[in-house]
Amino acid sequence: MLYFYPIYFFILIILTEIAAYFWHYLGTHRDIIPSLFQVQKTHGIHHNTIDDQAHGDFFYVLTFLILFLISLIYLYYQNFLSLFQISIIYIPVFLTFLWNWYIHSAYHIENHWLNSYQWFQEDKRLHFQHHANPETNFGIASHFSDVMFDTFDYGLLQNIA
Repeated sequence: MLYFYPIYFFILIILTEIAAYFWHYLGTHRDIIPSLFQVQKTHGIHHNTIDDQAHGDFFYVLTFLILFLISLIYLYYQNFLSLFQISIIYIPVFLTFLWNWYIHSAYHIENHWLNSYQWFQEDKRLHFQHHANPETNFGIASHFSDVMFDTFDYGLLQNIA
């Protein structure tokens, strides 16, 4: 039975990354969320300011995570979920969010310690390709959703030696 948990965590991380892709693609680049929330406005500021780390955007995701946790706790009090089940649902989702937030913030810090790694430099170039062409590369720390949904810009990969 223990072999199931790594598979479960992996699937949940994949689903979280896909949800993050759709949030970025639909929530910040399309006009489907009411303008009173100012999602597109904060994301537009991020796209036009090189050192803006998009904390305004992540505020909305953090709000979602809080509401998601409250709904899981509600299900606990309705005896639909145990605390263990809440933990194995929420922890991978929250850690995936933290990872994406950290990596994304690092992209916008000129002398970040991750800049010394080739994988990070490649991801950073792909991220800034999204800034240059906002119809591509919606993934933050991974781009498998971009590949799945045909929004990955392969052009930058030709420049990587």
